[in-house]
Amino acid sequence: MRRPGLGAERLIGLFLIGAIGFSPPVLTLFNKAILVAGIPLLYLYLFGLWVLLVALAGIVVTQLVPTGEDKPPPPANEEGPR
Repeated sequence: MRRPGLGAERLIGLFLIGAIGFSPPVLTLFNKAILVAGIPLLYLYLFGLWVLLVALAGIVVTQLVPTGEDKPPPPANEEGPR
């Protein structure tokens, strides 16, 4: 069984990775006149980091959704249909 706040901690960690990865001191490390398959290194780094963060956020969020549990029925409308 997982801890209740584990998903929030993972999302905060992803935010910090993104904040550090997109900060100007780190971006200057990749601002070189180098082409990788015809793509500038800085653009490749930015797109790669963005894809990685989106994929990891998707994995974390899908793990937050409980699987195999019955959903509670919707509340009954006491007034009836209109």
